[in-house]
Amino acid sequence: MGGCNEDATSIAFSYYRPGDRFKQVHFFLSSGTGDTIATPWHHVSVRQSMEKYGFKSVRLETYVGGHQLNEPHVERALQWFGEPATAVPVARTPPKKEPALLKPINEEPVTEEPQDNKPE
Repeated sequence: MGGCNEDATSIAFSYYRPGDRFKQVHFFLSSGTGDTIATPWHHVSVRQSMEKYGFKSVRLETYVGGHQLNEPHVERALQWFGEPATAVPVARTPPKKEPALLKPINEEPVTEEPQDNKPE
């Protein structure tokens, strides 16, 4: 994945609940040192969040450049994934309710009290 500035993988995992076997899938994060949209700090944060969530195989590499695809990283990722890529069977269970508000893993969920706009 390139250009990631948030951990959408863990959010999707909690929403779709594909099972723990999905956490064995390789994830290759590619980050440009000069990227101002998805900064190297964002990528480190995404990797740490995925690892805390239980993903076992998360690799982060950086390259000199901005917010763009890096061909050598694509080649390394494909080698790492194995060619041809093998699909991991994933059982999908539809969610029973809407996912919680997006939040970092170590923080409490954000809840807002309804506000009455009625004059007193």
